[in-house]
Amino acid sequence: MTNSKKKEVSMRKTLSLAALAATLAATPALASENDARFGGMIFIPPMEVTTVGKGTLIATPVLDIAPIDFDLANVGGTKSASELPTKPSDELPASTEEKPDPLITGGISISRRYGFSDRYIQINSPTAKAYASVSLRDIGLPNITLDAFGAHGLKNKRNRELDLGGTLHDIPLGQGVTAELSVSQYFLANLHDITTVVGKVSRGAVDASVTHYMVHREPDATKVEVGYTRTLTQSLTLRPLVVFEHGFGLSDEFVGGLETSFALGHGFSLTGAVYTALYEKHGDPRGTVWDFGISFNF
Repeated sequence: MTNSKKKEVSMRKTLSLAALAATLAATPALASENDARFGGMIFIPPMEVTTVGKGTLIATPVLDIAPIDFDLANVGGTKSASELPTKPSDELPASTEEKPDPLITGGISISRRYGFSDRYIQINSPTAKAYASVSLRDIGLPNITLDAFGAHGLKNKRNRELDLGGTLHDIPLGQGVTAELSVSQYFLANLHDITTVVGKVSRGAVDASVTHYMVHREPDATKVEVGYTRTLTQSLTLRPLVVFEHGFGLSDEFVGGLETSFALGHGFSLTGAVYTALYEKHGDPRGTVWDFGISFNF
């Protein structure tokens, strides 16, 4: 081989190595030690070997360049794949807004009899009762409900009852103290109708109410009741109470009672109550009243 041929082969080898070094140095996305796409390791791309002349090899890198997603708004910042949203639920925060109370609440029940905490028995036979309250919040009166109640004896149809009225709820009186005021008209079969006004104050588990009965063509009456609601378990609730009543043309009475509810789930509950005199005058016709039944509330 002549000297000119040797120089030509040597120059081709030098140019091939220089081209390979220049390719690695000029491609930081492929050769950088910190490139996250390749696990932080130097990546040497596959080579294509070409024979030029006799005994001369040239290695040319084969580059597979991924498309670049260039965002002007994120220039100068980086974001890992774990920080990018992958579905709509990742883009928007979960809503923490509470659902509003139902527009209509109510319930039905069947009990052994229909009596009151002052030991008065309205219907002395198994009785079906139903009630419903409709909130007026959709017309700008969120603290007012219209109320309806009905009671009907399953055996004895005497003294059937229908009550219509309204209640103003959640009147703030102080820290943790609220009040409510209700007015109802009782339509009673075989009895004189009654208009009632009830004021009630609650603080935590304690409640106190005053009920004034305006009986048509009969003596009025006033009842004061204080109760304490205690939840013993997730299902069992007890409410001991005391009652004082004056009126109806009867002697004053002082009554103690206990009301209980045991939740069965899905709105169903077993209910029970007992009311007995703590003090009474001799000859009072009212005796101890006890009751039990089952109810469904929604």
